[in-house]
Amino acid sequence: MTRYILTFLFLSTFGIHPAVHAQVAFETSAFSFQLDEKGTITELTDTRKGVNYAAEAPAFLLGIKADGSLLDPVGFKSKGEQLSYSYPGGLRVDLLAQNKGDYLRFEVTGLSDEDRIDAVVWGPIRTSIGETVGEFVGVVRNRDYAIGIQALNVKTTGGALIDDQGFVAPRGSAALPQEYGSSLQAFCVDRSRPQTIEVWNSFKNTEVVANPDFGIKGSAIALFGVEEKRALELIGQIEQKEGLPHILINGEWVKNSPLAGRPYIISNFGESTVDMMLDFTEEVGFYSLYQSHPFANWGHFDLIPSLFPNGREGMKACVEKARKRNIRMGVHTLTNFITTNDPFVSPVPHPGLASYAATQITADLGTGDTEIPIADTSFYQRVTTLQTVRIGDELIRFSGISESAPFKLLNCRRGAFGTTPARHVSGDRIARLIDHPYKTFYPNMVLQNEMIDHLVDFFNETGVSHMDFDGHEGAYSTGYGDASKDYFALRFLEGVDHMVVNGTSQSSHFYWHMNTYMNWGEPWYGGMRESQNVIRFNNQATLERNYQRNLLGWFWYQSGTTLEDMEWMLARAAGWN
Repeated sequence: MTRYILTFLFLSTFGIHPAVHAQVAFETSAFSFQLDEKGTITELTDTRKGVNYAAEAPAFLLGIKADGSLLDPVGFKSKGEQLSYSYPGGLRVDLLAQNKGDYLRFEVTGLSDEDRIDAVVWGPIRTSIGETVGEFVGVVRNRDYAIGIQALNVKTTGGALIDDQGFVAPRGSAALPQEYGSSLQAFCVDRSRPQTIEVWNSFKNTEVVANPDFGIKGSAIALFGVEEKRALELIGQIEQKEGLPHILINGEWVKNSPLAGRPYIISNFGESTVDMMLDFTEEVGFYSLYQSHPFANWGHFDLIPSLFPNGREGMKACVEKARKRNIRMGVHTLTNFITTNDPFVSPVPHPGLASYAATQITADLGTGDTEIPIADTSFYQRVTTLQTVRIGDELIRFSGISESAPFKLLNCRRGAFGTTPARHVSGDRIARLIDHPYKTFYPNMVLQNEMIDHLVDFFNETGVSHMDFDGHEGAYSTGYGDASKDYFALRFLEGVDHMVVNGTSQSSHFYWHMNTYMNWGEPWYGGMRESQNVIRFNNQATLERNYQRNLLGWFWYQSGTTLEDMEWMLARAAGWN
């Protein structure tokens, strides 16, 4: 049977048997994607060899989450480039489908009831390919053929939707191994409305601020099938055609550049010691000198005066010295962690400090009261490092909660972290602040954007061009899930006026486009030949599955390190290229 492929093919116009009536087929240069009359995926075909990689398990292009449940379609219509899926309860989602030559592009263009649909789920698209599954790049492949999914904007998250916030497992789930082979999936959570949800799988009743730019309409993906050896090249083309980040180092795409995997020196240097450290960095042939702890605070990113007495001008001078030797200068921070000495905390706490478990106080409070009665004790029994609540502009630390009614917060330390003790009246709002064992707080999405802007200003003023998004998972405090991690990196890199080499503590699908390297493995848990070695070695397969350079993490070179230790490490580095 001859098959006629235009942009979309409606087989009913050619008098095909009713069993295949209203099927929709789409064919790119090496890939055929077909939906039957119910909208079920029936073909993921390598058109070069006629091999259909669609798994036998039923799969749809798009599902939704509504009223707390994931729903498959119950109806399907198509007209030209317009597709429409219907769902239980009279819900509908409209799609625009476009053939881009080497890949297909799908975008949500309309929803029947935006207030009832909490998220859309792209896929899972089920394939019979199981040999190599790139969990965060979103590509599955065998030796001959590759099928991939790419999220085309920052609000579309590559991965499986498993909770309200859009959290994705630390090593990604845009592609997952399955009994039948593999699945490809993405989602978009509606964050255009304020929510109260659990964030970071831990902090319940967190108030999440709304952002009109993070609605479902406009969520988009690319889907492709291509000869295996062309898959990475095609992703680069998709980046350029779709306006995704396409990072270059010296004019070469970062995913192809040998500079992406270069080692760097980590040191706690300052203005007075930078020349010595640059000499050492140059002598060993490394490409970057990375300051391990330069900041007196995180949030406003003021430099430690004893290291940089001339402040940002002093750091800028260090950067210029490094530039003349063709060495990058880097700095370390923890992505959106806020230290308690930062102006976002003291003397007047910013309204955007992330909070949860809001309730009311049930009695008037004077400035010296050390017990605080509250209306709802839910989520107050948990002990955290900083044990901090907020009432108005006062931060208060407490030791625990009474065991019997009327329930009170006990041993309260008023005016914590340099805030001012104040009088409060019964009915005033009280809420816990999200904190971390590193004795830091976190921002909501509004404050996180202010933090990013401060970081951008620092990089633009100093010329620093290397940073790890360490603690990248802290972005979960905003309630935006992985989209918040991706957005932090995107807003930062778009704001900086020069190229910044960057790594991360966690992988994610959209961030893959911005990332230079992933260097996982820490030295703090044993000697050079013991600390996290199983993790380091297992990571190499993960990196290779996802088109990343091999890197073995951080090794600690100190006075007790032996020549044999160094040779052991270098031998493994050489073995992993």
